[in-house]
Amino acid sequence: MTPEMGRRKTLHPDLPPRMTARGKPGNLRYYYGQHKKPLGADFVEACRQWAIFEKGHLPNSVRYVDVADRWEREAIHKGRRRTRSPKTQREFRASLKHLRKAFHGAMLDQITPRHVKQYLNRRSAKISANREIAVLSIIWNWARGEGLTAGANPCAGIDKNPESGRTRYVSDAEFHEVYGRGDYVLQDAMDLLLETSHSPSDILRLTKKDLADGTLWVLRGKTSKKVRFRVTGRLKAVLERILARPRAVSTIYLIADERGQPVTLDNLEKRFAKARGKADWQLRDIRAKAVTDEPDLRTASQRAGHADEKITAEVYRRIKGDLVSPLN
Repeated sequence: MTPEMGRRKTLHPDLPPRMTARGKPGNLRYYYGQHKKPLGADFVEACRQWAIFEKGHLPNSVRYVDVADRWEREAIHKGRRRTRSPKTQREFRASLKHLRKAFHGAMLDQITPRHVKQYLNRRSAKISANREIAVLSIIWNWARGEGLTAGANPCAGIDKNPESGRTRYVSDAEFHEVYGRGDYVLQDAMDLLLETSHSPSDILRLTKKDLADGTLWVLRGKTSKKVRFRVTGRLKAVLERILARPRAVSTIYLIADERGQPVTLDNLEKRFAKARGKADWQLRDIRAKAVTDEPDLRTASQRAGHADEKITAEVYRRIKGDLVSPLN
């Protein structure tokens, strides 16, 4: 009879040789060898310590799902301080759900570039597959930094599914149709989106402190670039309307709900979905409309917070297309 045949059953079926677990499911502690050297309560870290005791290098028994769980705990949430926006966290967790299902039985170092390509090919939602593989790549690089693997990132150099840029142009009539059905919270947001050419997340962060010396400071969250807008014309009228609105509770946020509380992106999206009806455009399309409708390329680029006018010309101006005369 081999040592493995005489081994006692364990609560964890994937324990490597000479590692044992004690405790109840969800509250296990791991030990090594006959003398029960403690390895801690974290399974991934326990495997790392096991490797040091066993043979001086990382085992093949570090499962992908355990690494993903630890990454979610330590990289998405670090203590009580959130290191990523709520939206990004939701997107990462949605990706993790699909990745866990696909690689549930795989050890981390068993995942190869071929598996990554198969995932991209077989996943029915092709664009989502690209995002999910990007998350897998982030996890892998994090695992290398933590000493959980020395293997090369299997996502590196793999061609993702082709994507085409969004080209939906929102006409004035379409904009005003949804605007007219929206509540004042949505209307305030749509006005600021149109006047600043920024994203919904950017304008939801605006507070009264961002108004100073006749200017409105808007931070582009994606690039951390600040743009100052002169408070004149239509923007001035919109801001005066927002500031003059009576609220049950005073608030510093420009976009606030009926109770004076800041509006989340989810809440704003729900208000928009209710007012949109059967329209097929999205709230984020207002940024593209604002940039496209500005006739001066330099002004449009500065307003949008782009680092280069080529981005404005290539990515946004193509939405509306060139205006040409017919053959006479």
